[in-house]
Amino acid sequence: MIYVTILGVTLIAAFFASWYLMHTARSKERMLLLEKGYDPAQLPWHEVPKFKRFRFSWKKIGVLLVFIASGLLVTGSLYEYLEGFFDPSIPIGILVFFLGLGFYFAGKIKDNDANSELAN
Repeated sequence: MIYVTILGVTLIAAFFASWYLMHTARSKERMLLLEKGYDPAQLPWHEVPKFKRFRFSWKKIGVLLVFIASGLLVTGSLYEYLEGFFDPSIPIGILVFFLGLGFYFAGKIKDNDANSELAN
């Protein structure tokens, strides 16, 4: 179970580090353009990419997190009750099963807000 925790912390740190490096590189590039007298918004290659308009569907992310937490809860409970008969591949199978259920049910959710065509 400690390996799952280490893996989770490592993944979160990797996502944060990649976001931070991307953010700092963009701001440095923008500052260099401003120092040289260019307006980054007026350059033809500096159009707003399509993924800038993308909005997260927080309902879908919430459903995924609920199913992941449920999978961790079931895995932890089974580990406590079946301590001697617990195969190491069972927790991975349970987590993948609950993750699959989460993706299935998150795909079934329809957004009712104005940004629904951007979120789906």
